[in-house]
Amino acid sequence: MTTATLTTPAEDGALLSLDAIGYSVGGHDILKGVSLRVRPREIVCLLGPSGCGKTSLLRIAAGIARQSAGAVRVAGAVVADSTTFLPAEGRPLGLVFQDLALFPHLRVLDNVAYGLKGARDGRARAREALEGVGLGAHVRAFPHELSGGEQQRVALARALLPAPAAVLFDEPFSGLDRNLRDTVREDVLAVLRARDATAVLVTHDPEEALAIADTIALMRDGEIVQVASPEDIWRWPVDLAAAKVFSHVNVFSGRAAGGVVETAVGRVPVAPKYDGAALTVAFRPEALQVLPEDRGVGVKMPVVSRRFYGTHVQLTGVLGETAVTLRADPYKVPRADVVAVVPDLRQAIILPGRQ
Repeated sequence: MTTATLTTPAEDGALLSLDAIGYSVGGHDILKGVSLRVRPREIVCLLGPSGCGKTSLLRIAAGIARQSAGAVRVAGAVVADSTTFLPAEGRPLGLVFQDLALFPHLRVLDNVAYGLKGARDGRARAREALEGVGLGAHVRAFPHELSGGEQQRVALARALLPAPAAVLFDEPFSGLDRNLRDTVREDVLAVLRARDATAVLVTHDPEEALAIADTIALMRDGEIVQVASPEDIWRWPVDLAAAKVFSHVNVFSGRAAGGVVETAVGRVPVAPKYDGAALTVAFRPEALQVLPEDRGVGVKMPVVSRRFYGTHVQLTGVLGETAVTLRADPYKVPRADVVAVVPDLRQAIILPGRQ
């Protein structure tokens, strides 16, 4: 068996490269020419709904599945193309599956050391890896004796132990309840950062992607539609569908003239390049401020419903012909049948055409 051992970035700076990956099953295209670069110490989230191809892309990177077209490179070395295919055990990549794949009959120490069979110092290194994830006191425990979060850290220690070029995660937190998921996610992130690790993580949870990723690769129908930092993808989504992945949006339309576009929430400044063009203007619920109607500012909106969520109050109403959802501070939002709505123009999402 040939094992790829290079962990130095390629000339373009990428540690893991997916180039024009195609993947078909039964004549159905799952992936359509997908390309992605993952750089050292970068945490990349593949985000998208079920069936968009994100898990297939991860499996191809891992060597569990073989692409129909394109190439996979690790540190510049080809591990899969039309003539080459190194299976998972031949690639310097760590894997953490959704079900964690811990051996129930092996103690924690032996689970972590399993991948180092034959190494004289394997158990010592496994013990050190468990210390590194805060489980040094549990080396003799069996997996069923650990909490879900502790099992997650065992799987991470096992994946990191061989010092892989990158660690690949397939929806690792989806089986945990919400409170535990947040805690375990922060623990895993802290370990990855402490190790300067490179990671690719599949998730369908936009909040999770925003919280942990350096870069989000947003997938849709077998393609990557946008690659950007969490802040950039939130503020400048490539289209309206991309904006809606991360939150509800209030959508207005109009035609730009003289550097502005008239909408139901008022005039929104736009770049001169848009003059004369039909535009879509969107605001997330928190980007529309709610004020008492007697302030003399904003656009009046009759309140249709009011819901209290503890951290915020959600109001719904109608402006013109557009249904509008707003979120406001529960201690500041007026209790009234009619409120004034003032857009935060800094948060306007401007998109060409009527989307």
